[in-house]
Amino acid sequence: MVFVETLEKRLNLIKLEENILDFWKKEEVYSLIREKEEGKKVWRFIDGPPYTTGSIHLGTAWNKILKDYLIHYKRMKGFKVTDTPGYDTHGLPIEVQIEKILGIKNKQEIQKYGVDKFIKKCKEYAQERLLVMNEQFKRLGCYFWDWDNPYITFKNSYIEGIWWTLKKAYEKGLMYQFFRPLNCCPRCATALAKHEHDYKNVIDTSLFLKIKSADMDDTYFIIWTTTPWTLVANEAIMANPIAEYVKVRLEELNEYWILSKASVTHLISGELGFKYKIVEDFYGEQLAGKKYIHPLLDEVPFQKELAKQSDTVHTILLSEEYVSASEGVGLVHSAPCHGP
Repeated sequence: MVFVETLEKRLNLIKLEENILDFWKKEEVYSLIREKEEGKKVWRFIDGPPYTTGSIHLGTAWNKILKDYLIHYKRMKGFKVTDTPGYDTHGLPIEVQIEKILGIKNKQEIQKYGVDKFIKKCKEYAQERLLVMNEQFKRLGCYFWDWDNPYITFKNSYIEGIWWTLKKAYEKGLMYQFFRPLNCCPRCATALAKHEHDYKNVIDTSLFLKIKSADMDDTYFIIWTTTPWTLVANEAIMANPIAEYVKVRLEELNEYWILSKASVTHLISGELGFKYKIVEDFYGEQLAGKKYIHPLLDEVPFQKELAKQSDTVHTILLSEEYVSASEGVGLVHSAPCHGP
């Protein structure tokens, strides 16, 4: 440790770094590289843009350094490399920063302040931080990029390019409309991207539930759910078509349960201590379309109306993607309005 500190003091690493940057700038090394690339095969690189919310953080630095390695490598392999850096200047990250500066607490206050004025402030802030981040990236050694001409998402050229691309996709039949639930911020009434969610671990209730079959006497489908509050909105049960399921008879209850074969021993004889007998083995695909009686049919009258609207409501649907036979009981309660 002492040796490292002494070496750093002797070399004056910060001064050495500044001298190298000054040399690159004075000798116009970047321009010479670009001239040497002319006429070579193009290797296209598109920079995933960081938000211009302030100084670069460790993740952004590591990300850019790895990209810089790749650009250098491709240049040394004889390619002409596109090296345009990008900056994301849209959305909540920058808007929240401006709200803090202006003391704004909700969407209504933005409208009162003036949407045009607020947008202008966001652009000014983004442009100011962009210049700071440019220099910080250079100090990392990521010097040989086109820092004078980054693509910036608030520029009309970028926005018009996006609309042009969407229009072309629409014309080619590559776009379609669909509906999905989105989490929204209660403060600013804005849809949230997945990476904008805050997560925390909590200890919560889960339960096993018997749901009565509408087709088979004294027979119940067993589900396990960690979100029991969503049962009011249940519309279907999902099974894995290639997983093994069983129908078991429980002597004490004089009834039949259907669940995944893998969960029988753990749940019935282990957790519950019931005696059972397997009366039928089958794959999940055989459950498709089986009907059941909603467990809260009397408590939630709308469920009766829902059942009249579609033949697939209160039936078993198949999904390999969303149903795992290795956990739970192999049957998944589905409440679409509570999530995708």
